[in-house]
Amino acid sequence: MLPASSNMASTSTFRIEYPSPGEVQDIKSRISHLRDALKQGRGVIGHDQVKLWEELKVQLAIIAPIQKIPPEILGYIIELHARMEWWAPVLVGGVSRQLRHAVLASPRAWSYPTLEAETLWRRKQMTKDRAELWMERAGASPLHVRIHTSKDNLRRPILMRSPEQIVDLEYFGPIMDLRKSRFPNLRRFLLAWNSDLATSPLLDDIDGKSPMPSLGTLGLWGLRQLPFAITPSFPHITTLYLSYISPGDCGGLIYHCRKTLKTLMLQQCTTSLISERTEFPVLDSYPSRA
Repeated sequence: MLPASSNMASTSTFRIEYPSPGEVQDIKSRISHLRDALKQGRGVIGHDQVKLWEELKVQLAIIAPIQKIPPEILGYIIELHARMEWWAPVLVGGVSRQLRHAVLASPRAWSYPTLEAETLWRRKQMTKDRAELWMERAGASPLHVRIHTSKDNLRRPILMRSPEQIVDLEYFGPIMDLRKSRFPNLRRFLLAWNSDLATSPLLDDIDGKSPMPSLGTLGLWGLRQLPFAITPSFPHITTLYLSYISPGDCGGLIYHCRKTLKTLMLQQCTTSLISERTEFPVLDSYPSRA
């Protein structure tokens, strides 16, 4: 018979601590006993046999190797998964009680919310309730927000509710919604397919200060015009990607950042943006013109 502590553990696959060596030996003996009982009753289907199978699965789960991993390590693993698949907290949390506990105890696992125009899996769509849930569970964690649609005006404000927490923003929506917003900790900003028709920049300085003072990486795709004025307060970024951009002020943007640029990539942009006399003292390689 298993010790009282192991009997208690057998009611759930979740434990705060991995069983002691003595408990592990008792559980293995219990597993062997259950397997023998199932072999003897092979071919017989009934309530008792179902209970034996369920108990066997529980005992195996208790001594599974994953039970040895501390919750904080599990949380970090889940966060790595979320970087690739923002839906990871739901996927992982449904596997076991232990993983659900780790997910709920890891705010950073919820800090990669994504709003897409369409998804192949309807359960993955970012509804209004889910947007609220993601923001609540992310807490004060740095946010990596991805908005890949210009049609949604219900969920987008929820994901953009705390701009001071956003450190990474991929935004394929109307730029007008970003006007007069400050992103003091934004380090990476990717902006694409702007359809705004305003003739003046939309992300102007606020009170003489850049709304994105910490920006280090900027990527612009398919824009009709630059969405900001290149003023003295505009950050001197280190990484710049330009793709299918009308000349406009791009030359001024590159010139403004020439002393800090370490990476510069140009795709389908006129080469006249860069003067032969322009020097890039810290650029790792010659500007790419793919």
